Amino acid sequence: LYSAGGRIIPSLTSPTYQLGSASWLSKVIPGYGSDQVLRGRAPVTAIYHDNAPGMCWTFAGSNGQLGVALAQSVVVSDLTFEHTPSSLVGSGISSAPRDIAVWGYMHRPEDKIKFARYTAQLASSDMIDPLPTPPSDDYLYLGSFTYDASIGAKPVQTYPVPPEIRALNIPTSILRFRFTSNHGNPNYTCLYRVRAHGEPAEA
Repeated sequence: LYSAGGRIIPSLTSPTYQLGSASWLSKVIPGYGSDQVLRGRAPVTAIYHDNAPGMCWTFAGSNGQLGVALAQSVVVSDLTFEHTPSSLVGSGISSAPRDIAVWGYMHRPEDKIKFARYTAQLASSDMIDPLPTPPSDDYLYLGSFTYDASIGAKPVQTYPVPPEIRALNIPTSILRFRFTSNHGNPNYTCLYRVRAHGEPAEA
């Protein structure tokens, strides 16, 4: 995403995980006191192409989110999530994200109306699994996915957007990734790379 012009949206992104805390004295007088803060890499790491061990963005716990602005509006067809291979990180695979929901911001009023009608139809049906609660009515649901971190699983995993969502043909230029669990790490989640695939929106 970064090489294609994607950028991180700080207001839609969780704080980067940090280990330790700065002493009160170092906050008041820089250079004094003990400052033992160790911070992870910046969120932009998660849209960069390098997935070598340690080249990831971390957020505290297992719940977090990442906001990404795309270079242009696209109708998203697939989403890719990457973690470094378990053969290289061993127990480090426990920090890989597990359950992920993705939303796309709808800019056009007609698209918001179209999606609202779609969700209303679902609500009136006997659908067993309703859509997750959106960040707001301005967001298009692009799907929920489970990253497989089991032994032998591929480190790069691509998931299709549900066909009924794709059929709506709604473009987006802002993606909001919600992470609700990881594979067992109680302290932090490590996100190596996310990617979005699709067709540019018609002008």
